[in-house]
Amino acid sequence: MAGAPLKSASNTARSGSATAAGAPSSRPERKRQRAAAVGFDLDGTLVDSLEDIRAALNLTLVELGRAPLGSEEVRGYVGDGAAKLVARALAAPSGHPDVITAEARFTAHYLAAPAVHTTLLPGAMTVLTTLRARGAPLALCTNKPRLPTLALLDALELTPLFDVVVCGDDLPERKPSPLPLLQLCQALDISPRSLVFVGDGPQDVLAARRAGSVSVAVTGGFAEAAALAQSKPSHTLPDLLGLPALLERL
Repeated sequence: MAGAPLKSASNTARSGSATAAGAPSSRPERKRQRAAAVGFDLDGTLVDSLEDIRAALNLTLVELGRAPLGSEEVRGYVGDGAAKLVARALAAPSGHPDVITAEARFTAHYLAAPAVHTTLLPGAMTVLTTLRARGAPLALCTNKPRLPTLALLDALELTPLFDVVVCGDDLPERKPSPLPLLQLCQALDISPRSLVFVGDGPQDVLAARRAGSVSVAVTGGFAEAAALAQSKPSHTLPDLLGLPALLERL
């Protein structure tokens, strides 16, 4: 319920979930259940966080003697978590010592100022409050690490709206793995087939498909339109405002 303590993946994990996440289902196709809950990605779906991410990344790069990056270049690096973001900016493997050091610096800079320029995307608050008023359980599943995620949710007054938050460092795998969505469903005690997951990137669509959930792609986020279309979402919307009506039809 709104205002209840957020459940985290680490607090609700049970043995066997990783196996379930990686194993393709061999069960026959069944009629889909009506949506029991709605899950959302964060960056590029609910919030425009690009400039705060870029500011923290550029502070890190300058400290390391690297040139700062422009908005469009950083936009192409976002979506797969902080480690991947920093690795792409440094053009180095994710496990490289320089990347590990730079990721720690980036996280510290980002935590210090997570919402200076970040704003809610059009329709985000309206849609979240509308769905909450309908009694729908709401969840967040992001590849962003937990500490900056919670800081950003608090800064934008979104924390009370979510029943469950699954973050990029909660589990061994991130989206596009289905594991985070399966964990989300376990925390909500629902079937993955009754989850509708909303995101702006191919990793969101692929995670939903692999979990057996409905995917709704929202265009205009961080992902390129062609890449998003190629991921073949169940439904596509130009913005979040069409989501309540779409859910009524599912």
